[in-house]
Amino acid sequence: MNPHKTLEIQYDIQNNEKWEIILVIANGTKWSAAIPMNGKKKITLDSDIEKLILRKSQSTTIPQNFSLHPAYPNPFNPSTTISFDIPDATNRNTSLHIYDITGKLVEALVNGTVPVGTHTITWDPKNLSSGLYIVQLKAGNKTFNQKLTFLK
Repeated sequence: MNPHKTLEIQYDIQNNEKWEIILVIANGTKWSAAIPMNGKKKITLDSDIEKLILRKSQSTTIPQNFSLHPAYPNPFNPSTTISFDIPDATNRNTSLHIYDITGKLVEALVNGTVPVGTHTITWDPKNLSSGLYIVQLKAGNKTFNQKLTFLK
């Protein structure tokens, strides 16, 4: 998409069907998010979107609470999967960051508004040494931390 434009999508989904758009974010971000779609609505997307995938919804469950699920596997080599839940669409700034044991930020996996749903990110710590890392999820006034052990 053009870096200074937005894309507006209007839809009218019939027969109580549930669809979702998967947004693939540009600039090296390592995740995609699903936006649930039903009824008659419109959404506006910004220029950070690189690709859209439209599919029938695989889940009708909206998370009830903010949560950071246990990473799997942990300890890990070469990568681990981090999942988290965003329960409401209040346009909260959400961040998912990885810190080393000294508190230094080593990678920002998510930084921005995240749609309602369960999100999964694979973290592959290239060029980092074995050791203990902290994954931190911040959404609104909620903060969750979790220890990750990277083994080479």
